[in-house]
Amino acid sequence: MKKEKVLLGLLGATVVVGIGTSIWFAVANPFATEDKTVKEKVIKQKEEKKIDKHLEKYTPLKKEEISKMTIDEKKDMMGGDGANYESNLMKIGQGQGKEEYPEDKAKAFEKELIQLASSASYDKILNKVKNEVKNYQFTTGTNTNIASIYYDASIMMSTLTAPDFQKGKIAKGMRHPEMMVIGTIMLPEKERRAVIHDFDSLSPIVNGEVKILDHEVLRGESDDPMLKTIQNTMVGAERVHKIEFQIEKKNNLIAYVIEYNNATLEYYGIYAPKDKTYHYKTIQFFKEMDKDFDKHQSLKTDGGK
Repeated sequence: MKKEKVLLGLLGATVVVGIGTSIWFAVANPFATEDKTVKEKVIKQKEEKKIDKHLEKYTPLKKEEISKMTIDEKKDMMGGDGANYESNLMKIGQGQGKEEYPEDKAKAFEKELIQLASSASYDKILNKVKNEVKNYQFTTGTNTNIASIYYDASIMMSTLTAPDFQKGKIAKGMRHPEMMVIGTIMLPEKERRAVIHDFDSLSPIVNGEVKILDHEVLRGESDDPMLKTIQNTMVGAERVHKIEFQIEKKNNLIAYVIEYNNATLEYYGIYAPKDKTYHYKTIQFFKEMDKDFDKHQSLKTDGGK
């Protein structure tokens, strides 16, 4: 009996020591917490360095200007959801020159940049604007559109190297309606679902140039039936861009892009003109196809057990 008491006492002491040691490591040991904090800090620093390199390469901002920005401002500039978009756009537009880029040349320059985007020549857009930023600013009138194209080209350059599952989320941050139409068509079909609102929208699987044919801004007085549908379902959709574009060098489609008061855009959908019928399928069609495929794979896996 005495022996059993001694053993129980030793066992109890061991448990107490074990609990005490665990508590010390969890609470009192500063090295465990410090180690975790250091690792988190290193990860954040690496992430910020990658963002810095991207901004240095794809924006006219100088290294010292980027270093003064907060991490949130940097992320916004790379395609975040817009609260700081306008101030970031101003930073992009503020070139080294004192004068604004001439308004009489701005429209033609904007059109030239959109044509480059049509063939995914985003690097050429960045280089062309960078050359002009040496002498001019892009902060008023049509020049703000040029700054937006520059911003969006930077975003689309990011999608070229991003994993597929991130491409749609990145592209959703674009701020020029025509760039959003062009860029979204160039995404993998599945990733467009993160950008396009209406799943009854067409989602053409095509290669090649996306040519902008016409761009009209619709407001409340327009008799376009799609505008009424959009305004009845989307709060704040007072300004809607109706953009006609061509794919496969022959097929014309119409895109609707909502512009909200805070300068953010929402891609509502892509549709065939009234007098046209195409073989292109809708987003919903592809979603159902994915669902059937997953179901088939599940049955196949279960059957193999």
